[in-house]
Amino acid sequence: MLKQPFLVALEAPHQSPLVEALNDRAFGPGRFAKTAYRLREGREGLPELAFVATDGDVLCGSVRYWPVTIGEAPALLLGPLAVHPERQNQGIGKALMELSLERAA
Repeated sequence: MLKQPFLVALEAPHQSPLVEALNDRAFGPGRFAKTAYRLREGREGLPELAFVATDGDVLCGSVRYWPVTIGEAPALLLGPLAVHPERQNQGIGKALMELSLERAA
């Protein structure tokens, strides 16, 4: 399969509605009932760890992280990680994970 070009960069504030639309498409309307969403309630995501993959003006994928506490230890909650269905298996999710984990370290 021919891989299409894409660029991975920090999510810009104006891209937030596009990311939400992608997450709706990827995870469906029941996504807010999932445990991970319950853990995110009332918390702000970390903008320095929110990345998007784009092909021109088209959003192809995204990843976000959230601060959480496990016991008394601070930690990061990954997700959601979403790739547009038409762009899956092109290395977008892998690129988002590699860059975000590098920056999280």
